[in-house]
Amino acid sequence: MKRQFIPTSIAAVMLAAGTTSADIIEQWMRVFEGSPARIRVAGNGDVIVGGSRIVGTVFNIPTNVPVYDGWLVRLDPDGNILWQWQSEWEESDFLEDFAIASNGDIIATFGTATTLSTGDPDNIRTVRIDATGNTVWSHEYSGPAGIENATPHHIALDANDNVYVAGEEYGPGSNFIDGVVLRYDNNGNLQWIRSRGGDMWDRIADIAVDAQGRLGIAGSETSSPGILAYMASLMDANGNTLWTYYKEPSVPGNADAFDVEFDSAGNLAVTGTVDLGASTDDMHTVKLSPTGAVVWQRNYNGPGNGWDRGYALAIGLDDQVYATGEAWKGWSWEYFDIQTLGYTSSGQVRLFNIYGSIGPAFAEDQSLNIATFPNGEVVRLGCDTDKPGPDYIIHHFAADGTLIDAVEGDLAGGSTSFSWKNLALDPNGRYAYFSGWGNGFSSNPVTWSSVVVKIDLGGTALCPADCDENGMLNIFDYICFGNAYASQNPYADCDGSGGFSIFDYICYGNKYSNGCQ
Repeated sequence: MKRQFIPTSIAAVMLAAGTTSADIIEQWMRVFEGSPARIRVAGNGDVIVGGSRIVGTVFNIPTNVPVYDGWLVRLDPDGNILWQWQSEWEESDFLEDFAIASNGDIIATFGTATTLSTGDPDNIRTVRIDATGNTVWSHEYSGPAGIENATPHHIALDANDNVYVAGEEYGPGSNFIDGVVLRYDNNGNLQWIRSRGGDMWDRIADIAVDAQGRLGIAGSETSSPGILAYMASLMDANGNTLWTYYKEPSVPGNADAFDVEFDSAGNLAVTGTVDLGASTDDMHTVKLSPTGAVVWQRNYNGPGNGWDRGYALAIGLDDQVYATGEAWKGWSWEYFDIQTLGYTSSGQVRLFNIYGSIGPAFAEDQSLNIATFPNGEVVRLGCDTDKPGPDYIIHHFAADGTLIDAVEGDLAGGSTSFSWKNLALDPNGRYAYFSGWGNGFSSNPVTWSSVVVKIDLGGTALCPADCDENGMLNIFDYICFGNAYASQNPYADCDGSGGFSIFDYICYGNKYSNGCQ
């Protein structure tokens, strides 16, 4: 039995000197025990982060099985803890996702392992927690009768705070996995269940809700017997499927959609990866009309002609679509660059930015999240592995795709393994919050810790050529740019190519000539 409550720890952790611009200022960093699953910003500016942590062990043969609790922490904008919540159920619990209701309550979904000796999630538990940290309601779904095996992936709310949970479950009478969507009303009453899939491992990876209450889902699904395809689908508020889009891979091959969003016109934008044969996996981004017609679709094959994946997307000003992920650059399976593509509403490339490490043998740089401000500016979160401890790297782009600024944070906690995944913006300010997890922040070097960082992105960059940021343009800005170029500061990648060349000097010269406007 697990009943050991482990208090959340909080600490300010210093960053080693990095390539921090004066426009981007690190406000604070907090460390919590466990790994984070999601970070979000409430309407009043509070920050909520949640994840899972080990609270005990089940002794088993041949391997002991760790037992987990899900956890949530609510912070004010200054990083002070307002409250903490931990599941403490009689099972192993993994927080997968949460959303913020219109009144500030948090609605979270968990994978729960009722058989502690295996530790594998087999139920979906969804919980509503009020703004002060008290549980309002809880509901558990076990999958089809007699099978009891279901796992959530994402959660979304409609305008009335009805709750939609998307994930996967074992299909009745078979060993195959089906995608599943659950709908609850805002009082926690289960209203309907919709399962979908075929003879393969189907899953729904993401879900979004538009203003009309329609559901956009994305993942992988059996398109025909024996073929698992990239899938996007539109459902109505009653769970009826209106249409489904499939992108089939070469056989055998990979196909998966990872993220879905609605634009202002009700179109679905989706990104993921599809093996098209000639180039292994390509980043596949598609825009689908409300009737399911393909508005445009784009495939990106990276420099290594290998595994290229879109993990996240965001909708920007004028319904621009930004997809981010990783691109294989060759040499070995572990060489990846951060790759981001921005498309206009008609599918023309607006932003092309590739960023990668140049130093170690292992260089798996990737971007797992991207977000936009209401004015169209874009913020991308990535993990840069060109240092002994993986750094976070934030790129801040203008709505037209111009790189405004960048910051790279070098963790000073001794971490040798770290991943940066979750990003949230405060639309009422100029702040970005992001989280990741790794080891090296506790007395036990194998203990995983969640790190939450707040940065101030400053005001809109009206004068990108003012390198030394003294409010005027002069020869010292050229010297500043030269120093940035020599140190390979992301600021000096003026043309956004992901490398450093004479074209960056030409780009900077053009910006300098345009002056401060």
